[in-house]
Amino acid sequence: MEPLTEAEWLSTPDWLPLWWSWPDDLRSERKVRLFAAAACRRVAHRMDDPRTLHALQASEQFADGGATADELAAAYEATGSVSGSVFPPTMPAISWAVAAAARWLCHPDVFKVGRAAEEVPSVDGYEAVITAGLLDPATPPDIHAISRHAGNRNGVVTPSDWGLIWQHEVFRRGEAAGRRVQADLLRAVVGNPFRPVSFGPSWQTSTAVALARQMYESRDFSPMPILADALQDAGCDNPDILDHCRGPGPHVRGCRVVDLVLGKS
Repeated sequence: MEPLTEAEWLSTPDWLPLWWSWPDDLRSERKVRLFAAAACRRVAHRMDDPRTLHALQASEQFADGGATADELAAAYEATGSVSGSVFPPTMPAISWAVAAAARWLCHPDVFKVGRAAEEVPSVDGYEAVITAGLLDPATPPDIHAISRHAGNRNGVVTPSDWGLIWQHEVFRRGEAAGRRVQADLLRAVVGNPFRPVSFGPSWQTSTAVALARQMYESRDFSPMPILADALQDAGCDNPDILDHCRGPGPHVRGCRVVDLVLGKS
């Protein structure tokens, strides 16, 4: 894949080109795992099996040194059994996609963790077709029975039509929307690699650090505009930092500004 230009980096609606253009010097294991976790947190409401939610929590803890490699591996193995040993799976398709994302999230090889973020937009696609009444939420992904009786059930997809669901325009729109959200998440984590930010040590005041730590631990980033004020009071005049804090976000763990304040990389 050709490297992105700055204009493309700032505007592309798909996270994958950003992923492949993410500079190595800005791509720490922690950042990669937290980006993937932020992507999976978007579908945490669909993690109805406690093993998938535990995998999400374990991956975040591991990224910040709060879980061991053995604990991460245990979460990886546990999510592997969520969908059972039957293939094709018999669990609802959307749950299967969520379980797959959670498992990749805990993969011990950081280079494979991105597969978690790859799975999540398909959950958005399933949400879209379920909401539109095109797919029974309980339908399993019977991928061996493809479109044998397509078009004979008033547009409602059943297991025997499963191969068509990924091609349906409603599914594709939902998936594309998820990819756009994840592009914004990745930009929030990485920033603009074409314009590296030099963070002044004097900006790390006790007020700024306390605000950043509170948001990081609680995952409540609503005080970001207050952090902008604290940084500006400390002498920060960098428009990228201040605009990010005062902008609509998204703001997640791994957010480049909060990480700069807390001295994380």
